[in-house]
Amino acid sequence: MPTSPMINKGIKMTASAHKHISLYSQTGGSDKVYNLQIDAVEGGYNLIYANGRRGQTLKPKVKNPSPLTLEQAEKEFSKIVKSKKNGSSKYKESGDEGSTLIPTEKDDLNSGVHPQLLNPIDHAQAVALCHDDGWVAQEKHDGERRPIEIKSGKVNGINKKGEYCGLVSDIANGIDSSVDIIFDTEDLRTRAAAFDLLEYNKKDLRQLPFIERYSILEAIANEHPALVVSPLAVTTEEKINLLDKMEHENREGVVFKRANAHYVSGRPSSGGDQLKFKFYDETSVIVSKVNAKRSVQIAVFDDEGNEIIVGNVTIPPNASIPSIGDIIDVFYLYAYKGGSLYQPIYDKQRNDVDSSECLQSRLKFRNDSH
Repeated sequence: MPTSPMINKGIKMTASAHKHISLYSQTGGSDKVYNLQIDAVEGGYNLIYANGRRGQTLKPKVKNPSPLTLEQAEKEFSKIVKSKKNGSSKYKESGDEGSTLIPTEKDDLNSGVHPQLLNPIDHAQAVALCHDDGWVAQEKHDGERRPIEIKSGKVNGINKKGEYCGLVSDIANGIDSSVDIIFDTEDLRTRAAAFDLLEYNKKDLRQLPFIERYSILEAIANEHPALVVSPLAVTTEEKINLLDKMEHENREGVVFKRANAHYVSGRPSSGGDQLKFKFYDETSVIVSKVNAKRSVQIAVFDDEGNEIIVGNVTIPPNASIPSIGDIIDVFYLYAYKGGSLYQPIYDKQRNDVDSSECLQSRLKFRNDSH
């Protein structure tokens, strides 16, 4: 296992903060990070932190209710780091560098902007939509849903729940704040993949057909260096090629959108004008621990026969909880090198598979070349 694995790309620290540190923990099947920095602010210094699962876009928050003196901030900084390194999770220090954290004053407040959420489809439905001229397609990125609001000269992120949240500096500083806009994007940790436009220059665009909203998005994207517009596949050939490319490169999936559809917040009870197809893979794993709340820790074996923990999976209410040593099948999107399976889903228990078949070499690893 690497001594300094890749930390969340959008939440790593740089020397632009007065002091910073990136920590990681992979004990007990966990795969998480904790990032901490001291920032100079009016009246003193703030401690800003973010923590969560590696690969997830983390949410920066200010730890102290009011500015501290530099001496107080550095003392608290050292105390927190010590507690993390000596605690049960045994955090270690990483040498990775990247973007500083930028929290928002509106954290957790309702923005009034609620994203359009998608229902899943299977492969056969995805292929059918490739042949339907009324639908277009885009890559489904593996970031975190992050509408971006530019209002009155300020840039704020919005999460999937419609709450305001912080943005990392690479994104926040790369957005032109001179015009009021609401983009719909995926936070890719150092940039944002923009795929829709809800408002522009104080005009609500939600009732325009998607294809028109996308055209406006393309026209203004160059004014925002932190944005990368998600390409659109329109013809049958383009959609099939996109589907094949995403699967070949182990990307997360494809989103299909009705070209003339309005933007409708929330998730319909079924179907909808926007649908998602994910490229799940399946593998057999061994149960290494039974957790609380219908969850089990899962593992595979490397080429030398060492047990490698690859995360935890929830057991659904209609299935029996397996025991330690049992073999189960799980669906997942991909695996992190030296880390866990991403989005594992329990499938079934296997009585016809030996533990020797639960191999790390059979996992589909994330392609980080894009």
